Amino acid sequence: MAAITLTTMQSRVAVNCGNLPTNHKVYTDSTSLKDYINEAGRRVVLMAVIDPVTKRRRDNFEAFPELRDRVWYDVTVNTQPYLLMPSDCLVPDSITCTRVTTAYAQGSDNEFIVVEKDIDTFKLLQKSTPKGFPQIWCRSGTQLLFWPTPSSSPTNYLTQTILRGIREEQDLVNSGDTFQMDERWHPAVVDEACSLTSRALNRWDEADKWHAAAEQKIVEAVSLLGASNRKNRGRVRFAGVPQ
Repeated sequence: MAAITLTTMQSRVAVNCGNLPTNHKVYTDSTSLKDYINEAGRRVVLMAVIDPVTKRRRDNFEAFPELRDRVWYDVTVNTQPYLLMPSDCLVPDSITCTRVTTAYAQGSDNEFIVVEKDIDTFKLLQKSTPKGFPQIWCRSGTQLLFWPTPSSSPTNYLTQTILRGIREEQDLVNSGDTFQMDERWHPAVVDEACSLTSRALNRWDEADKWHAAAEQKIVEAVSLLGASNRKNRGRVRFAGVPQ
């Protein structure tokens, strides 16, 4: 299967939504067909890796090797129990910390695992407010919450934190642009873009139909991955021990 370019996606969505002419408002409005396609690209990744019922991550990040295992890092702030999630991080996966504030050196720094908990468990922990290096984390909106709270005195618990996850797709801009995700996902992107376009046209039944079609293509693509295709993550030193 060949990658589908932006121009081809636009044509397919236009045809699927009633053979829309190029002077139609979905081409010319400030929120255009191109925007629906780019948004559909983000949604397809989320639909594939987040369970729609539990809202928890599925164990299939390997479905997007082009986007996964991106690394972001930042230093915690004194008495601030959170950091903002990077704007280009679509799905956070794991957090570690170095317990030092010096610049992070991937592959040579010791990394201590910060364990993820659900928001309900995290709220119970927040009833106590000890100071210390982050041991637990939880996502809340655009914030990555930490417990205990990092502080600089009387003991310095400030630290580099390292976030790994799936980054957002780059928006398609030019006619020949294609998404970085594997082409197996592109038909689902087209269907989801049809759903978004139909909603903009107040065609709610069609929108639901195209969304269901996108979901089905995602289910089929995920099922084809299989356990045998799971890829090992790169070697990272956790607390000095290569894993």
